Amino acid sequence: MIHLKRLCTFFFFAVICQLCLPVAAEDWPHWRGPHRDGTTSELSGFANGVWNHSKPLWTKKLNASGESAPVVADGRIYTTGWREGSEIVFCLSAANGDVLWSQSYPAPARGRYAVGDDGAYAKGPLSAPEFDSETGYLYTLGCDGDLHCWDTRNGGKPVWAFNLYEKFGAKQRPFTGRAVRDYGYTTAPLIYGPWVVVEVGAKEGSLIAFDKRTGGAPVGTPAWRSVDTDPAGHSGGLVPMQVGGVPCLAVLTVHHLLVVRMDMGREGQTMAIYPFFSLCDANLVTPSVWKNYVVLSTHLCSSDDLVEVTASGAERLGAAPHSEVGTPVFVDGKLYKPSGWLECWNMAEGKLGKLWQGENFGMEGAVIYTGDKRLIAQGNSKLAVYDLGGKQLALVESLRTGWIHPALAGGMLICKTHDGEITAY
Repeated sequence: MIHLKRLCTFFFFAVICQLCLPVAAEDWPHWRGPHRDGTTSELSGFANGVWNHSKPLWTKKLNASGESAPVVADGRIYTTGWREGSEIVFCLSAANGDVLWSQSYPAPARGRYAVGDDGAYAKGPLSAPEFDSETGYLYTLGCDGDLHCWDTRNGGKPVWAFNLYEKFGAKQRPFTGRAVRDYGYTTAPLIYGPWVVVEVGAKEGSLIAFDKRTGGAPVGTPAWRSVDTDPAGHSGGLVPMQVGGVPCLAVLTVHHLLVVRMDMGREGQTMAIYPFFSLCDANLVTPSVWKNYVVLSTHLCSSDDLVEVTASGAERLGAAPHSEVGTPVFVDGKLYKPSGWLECWNMAEGKLGKLWQGENFGMEGAVIYTGDKRLIAQGNSKLAVYDLGGKQLALVESLRTGWIHPALAGGMLICKTHDGEITAY
């Protein structure tokens, strides 16, 4: 009986100790976070009427331009920028912003076919890096098509690299609307199993996958390529989704939503195509996916669409709220749209209806759905936290913000400006 009491006491304190342990921090290793959808288990930082993310912990000026969003993994921040004829990859300590290492290579300030809006976005890289936790490799894609793999566990040592334009001969985006736009390569690479998948937009394939460890043998040799060969769009990244139990990837090319299969032996085969284009050939907004539903919108688009993707293809269900640049977060049947006015839309019976409206965060507005069911919004020189009912809990104004999506990881909100100033809150 005594032994039984001691055993019960031991288990009681073991359980209490487990409950008292802090919640494990979640990294932000990809474009739009750990799940590539703008959601994270990280907490908002708002408690007892105080928002921890309202005051800077540190600021670091990298003096390197670009619109590349930061990613965070293992207590380190990775980002890219351009300075004096070179693209630079930076690794910073998340604790204090110190630069732990950097690597660089010669690169132009714009993609070789760049045209339109030259003064509207910064010179330098546009796509977010991609971190692979298995290998510790970091993948970066420059605006002129320089695809690099770096070993973050070995001081950022180069592993392999090649140029997409030179390897696959992609041309300038076609002129089909009011005016041609070509910003070079903007879409972040994506790690999927043994591959790094890239939106190349060439005759060999719109999406092309390469061995993530070697880049192919020889380097630049595709592991597989999509059947579709549409030119690349200008969105921020590819989006995983399931269609009838089949793993897929969705991407917004110049002319359509493309959903490709990712099941073994059928990688790159087309699951669905849905026509969708901008009048300036600039599909900017990453598709927002929930289950097998996709929300499509972008600057000067012909319409804003809610689309259902099935094994039979893609079908428009109805209208969606308009986004210019910032990507909505689609979770649990609610769509949180940050571009322009922060809005919440509810999906019911295949239709989206607006529930509430918050502050104006500008066309670049970004939103993060946190683990304590709150929203962090950035844009239009503001940072704010909202509850899911639309109540603004805290607002910080007169900040330096821009097109670049923030990252939330390790209890810190990481924001970056177009000239390479990084601030941790």
